[in-house]
Amino acid sequence: MTNNNYNGDTFRNGDKIPNAKSVEEFIEHGKKRLACMFVDQELNQTFYNFFAVEDTRGFAPDGYKVASHDDWISIMAGADISDIYDTGMDENDCIEEDYVEDNEDLSNVEYT
Repeated sequence: MTNNNYNGDTFRNGDKIPNAKSVEEFIEHGKKRLACMFVDQELNQTFYNFFAVEDTRGFAPDGYKVASHDDWISIMAGADISDIYDTGMDENDCIEEDYVEDNEDLSNVEYT
């Protein structure tokens, strides 16, 4: 098992995921309900918007799936975690979730 975040640049069908050149462009794709990814060089992280994750061309590689809300609830219950603060993570640890969950609101990523 690997401990790395996914950083693919294509959908399962081979189409390229559009790559935003800035956070602002990433936000604009989200506002237009278009799939998009953003590679933050400073953080060395790849972020995907909700529309990329939910795209019908397939986001996760063959043999994998994106965890559903119910999957996460089950994982948290099994680990006796009631909320994100029980994990010991702070807001910076959760920035990736912010990009996916609320990619239309730049205010939650400006501090980076």
